[in-house]
Amino acid sequence: MNRLYKLAGNKFNRNIEDLISNRRLFVSFCFFLFLVLSAPGNAFATIYSATLASNNSTVPAASACIGRVKVPFYSFSIQINSGSGGADATPVLSTITYTTTGTYTSSDIATGYKLFYSTTNTFSTATTQLGTTLSVAGPGTLTFSSLALTMAPGTYYFWITTDINSAATPGRTFTNTNSLPTSNMVFSTTLTSGSSGTSGAGNTQTINAVPAAVSITPGTSSTICFGNAAAFTAGISPTVNILNQNFNSGLTGSVGGTWSVVNSGGASAYNWGIFSSTAFSGITGDGTSMAGTSGDMAGSILLITQLRSPSFSTVGLTGASLTFNYFCQSDNVYDDIAEIGYSTNGGSSWTVLHNYLNTTTGTVTWSAATPTQTISLPSGALGQPNVMLRWYYRTNWGWYWVVDNVKLTGTYSTPAYVWSGISGASGLSCTSCATTTITPTVLGANIYSVTATSNGCSSTNGVTLTTEEAGAVTVSGGGAYCGSAVLTASGGTGGTIYYQSTTSVGTSTATPSTTQTVTATGTYYFRSRTSAASCWGTQGSATVTINPTPSSTGATNSGPICVGGTVTLSANSSNATAWSWTGPGGFTSTLQNPTATPTITGTYSLTVSTSGSGCSPSTVYATTVTVNPV
Repeated sequence: MNRLYKLAGNKFNRNIEDLISNRRLFVSFCFFLFLVLSAPGNAFATIYSATLASNNSTVPAASACIGRVKVPFYSFSIQINSGSGGADATPVLSTITYTTTGTYTSSDIATGYKLFYSTTNTFSTATTQLGTTLSVAGPGTLTFSSLALTMAPGTYYFWITTDINSAATPGRTFTNTNSLPTSNMVFSTTLTSGSSGTSGAGNTQTINAVPAAVSITPGTSSTICFGNAAAFTAGISPTVNILNQNFNSGLTGSVGGTWSVVNSGGASAYNWGIFSSTAFSGITGDGTSMAGTSGDMAGSILLITQLRSPSFSTVGLTGASLTFNYFCQSDNVYDDIAEIGYSTNGGSSWTVLHNYLNTTTGTVTWSAATPTQTISLPSGALGQPNVMLRWYYRTNWGWYWVVDNVKLTGTYSTPAYVWSGISGASGLSCTSCATTTITPTVLGANIYSVTATSNGCSSTNGVTLTTEEAGAVTVSGGGAYCGSAVLTASGGTGGTIYYQSTTSVGTSTATPSTTQTVTATGTYYFRSRTSAASCWGTQGSATVTINPTPSSTGATNSGPICVGGTVTLSANSSNATAWSWTGPGGFTSTLQNPTATPTITGTYSLTVSTSGSGCSPSTVYATTVTVNPV
C-alpha cells in the first residue's frame, strides 16, 4: 500500500512540474484551485452580519414647523460586518417596518412618509430615497418595502421623514416612543452570521406654527451714500385671526372653518340656528343674519342646544381675545344653563368662560365693527392644540339668546430676531435685535437677512442696501487771463457734474455742466452728485485772475502845428499799463501821451496793452498830425 501512495505522489509531482512548464495550463489550474477553495465551508469564503443601532441624536426633540418639507422624526443605523467561512451574497436590504406614535393625524401630513439613507451621518447628505412614498395616515405601522439596497460592509444611516401640511394643527406631536427591533429589518439575502441590535425610542417632534411674514421698516431696499448708515426694524404681526364668523354664510366661518350645532333636547326649529334680522321681535342686530335660539318660541319643548366653534390651536399664543355681539334674556325660573365655555379635549369636558343665567344683557342692535362683549381666554385655554368654544343653552319656555360677529384673535410672543450679512456683507450694529443700524463697508449692493424665530420655527426676509458715491472732480483752466477764461471739469465717476460758481462745497443742481466761461477773478468749483441717494463727491476747483482788456477811445493830437512846433499825442486809453507809439521820421515812444516835433504832416499809430496779463490786443489806433509851413 505504501508503495502505491509513493508511486501516486511521484506522478502528482511530475504533473505539477508539467503544469508549471506550460503557462496556459498553469493559469487554468490556479482558477480551478480558487473554485475549490471558495466552496461552501472553506475558510476563504465570505459571510455577513447586520447590526442595528440608534441614531436619534441626529433627530433631537424639536419643532416640526408647519409647511416644512422633509422633516425627520426617526433615525437609525445599520452596520454590515463581513467574515470568512461561508458563501453569502452581498446583503440586500428589502424591508423596514416602524410603528409611529403621537397625537398627529393624517390632516397634518402633506405628502406621506419617506425613507432616506446616506453613508455619512449627516441628514443633509441623505438625498437618496428608498422605496416609495407611503400614503398619508395617522400614527401606526409604516412598512417600507422593495428597498433593494445593496449594502457592502460599512455603516449606513437612515431617516424616516414626512412633509408637514400647511394646514397642520400646532401642538400635535410625533412622539415616536417605539423602538425598532431587529425583526423589523428584513434582508432578501442570507446573512449567515445573522442580525442583532435595536434602535431605541426617538424624540418628540412638536408641530408649531411658522411666525407671520417678517416686515421691514422702512423697506426691503434702500440706497445710501457710501460711508453713511441706515437703520432697519424687523417685525411680525403680533396677532393672528383664529375665528371670524358673522353667520351670513350659514355655519361656515370666513376664518377658522365650519361651526356646528349639537342638540340633546327636544326637536325644535328654535334650537341654535341661523336666523334673519327679523326673526326675533325687536332684535335686529346689524340687519344681517345671526345665530339664535329661543325657548319662548319653542314653547313647552325642552331645549338643550349648543352652538360650537370649530377646533383651533392656541399653541404659541400668549393671549387670546374673544369678541362678539349678542343679546341674552334669561330667567332662572325657565332656564337651567346659559353660558359660554371652552374645551381643550375635543368637547369631552368644558370649562365655563361666562355665565348669562338669570340676566338680561347685550344690545338688540349693533355694528359689526363694535363688539358688545370682549372675553380674554384664561391660561387654561392657551398652549392647547385642540380648543373649542360653545354657547350652551338649556331652557324650557325661556326667552332669547342671539349671537353675531364672533371673532377670536390670538397674540404671539415676541420672536427672537437674528440679522446676518449675505455673501460677506458686513456693517451690522446688532445681530440679535429687532432694530439694527447698517454701515456697509463695500460699495454697491449689500444684502442682509433677518430671521424671526418663535417656538423653533422661523420666517425670513431680506434687505438690499446699496451704497453709491460720486468720484472726485478735477478742474483745469486756472491762471491769469485777459477778459475771460474757460474752465473744464473732469472725473466725477458715478454722478453728474454740477457747476458751483465760487461757492465751496456747494450743493446746487442749477447748472449741470463740465465747462464754464468766467469773467471775474476768483476760485471756481465743480462737484459730482449721484442720482439715487444724492451723494456729493469731492469738489474740484481752479483759481483764475481776469485782467480787463486795455482799449482806447481813439488816439488824438493837439495839432495842427507850424513847422518847428511841438505837438502832444494823446492815447485816451483805459485799463492799459503799456503804450507803443510809432510815427513819421522813425518816431517811437512808450509814453501814454508823448510829444513830437514833426516837420511834415504824418500819421502816428498807437497800440495799448497790460503788462504781465497776457492782454496784448491787436487793435491799432491812429491820429494824423498836420504841419503847416511858416
